[in-house]
Amino acid sequence: MEWIGSEHLPTLTALDRAAFGADRAALMNALAGEGRFAAITNEDGIAAFAAVRAFGRGEVVGPVVTQDRDQARALIAFILSAMQGRFVRIDIPEDAGLSPWLEELGLAHVGGPVAMLRGASNIPGSTNARIFALASQALG
Repeated sequence: MEWIGSEHLPTLTALDRAAFGADRAALMNALAGEGRFAAITNEDGIAAFAAVRAFGRGEVVGPVVTQDRDQARALIAFILSAMQGRFVRIDIPEDAGLSPWLEELGLAHVGGPVAMLRGASNIPGSTNARIFALASQALG
């Protein structure tokens, strides 16, 4: 796990597209300009990523795009390890299954965002990537 630079943006954008089911290149470019990315790599390159950026009173973590819940937890823990005592927001879909774990880490559950979808609910992707934390409630 490591912090990565914006030179990896094409790969991150492709992973996000596979997980979200739509091209969000403009969002990914904005995130690269405002925040930073952490990634999990393997022999094939970047396997998962999470973004973090300034937001309101603190920082927001998301999107978190990984292949499974363990990767999501690892990325979130990596990011949170540098944020002790700071206000952090993470908007997670209900089906992510991360709420109990985040509460154990000290993040209070203050509501649940509803991930909205237009069209088919099973969007085919080129990877097993899925979104475990939203970029924001408004952006998915």
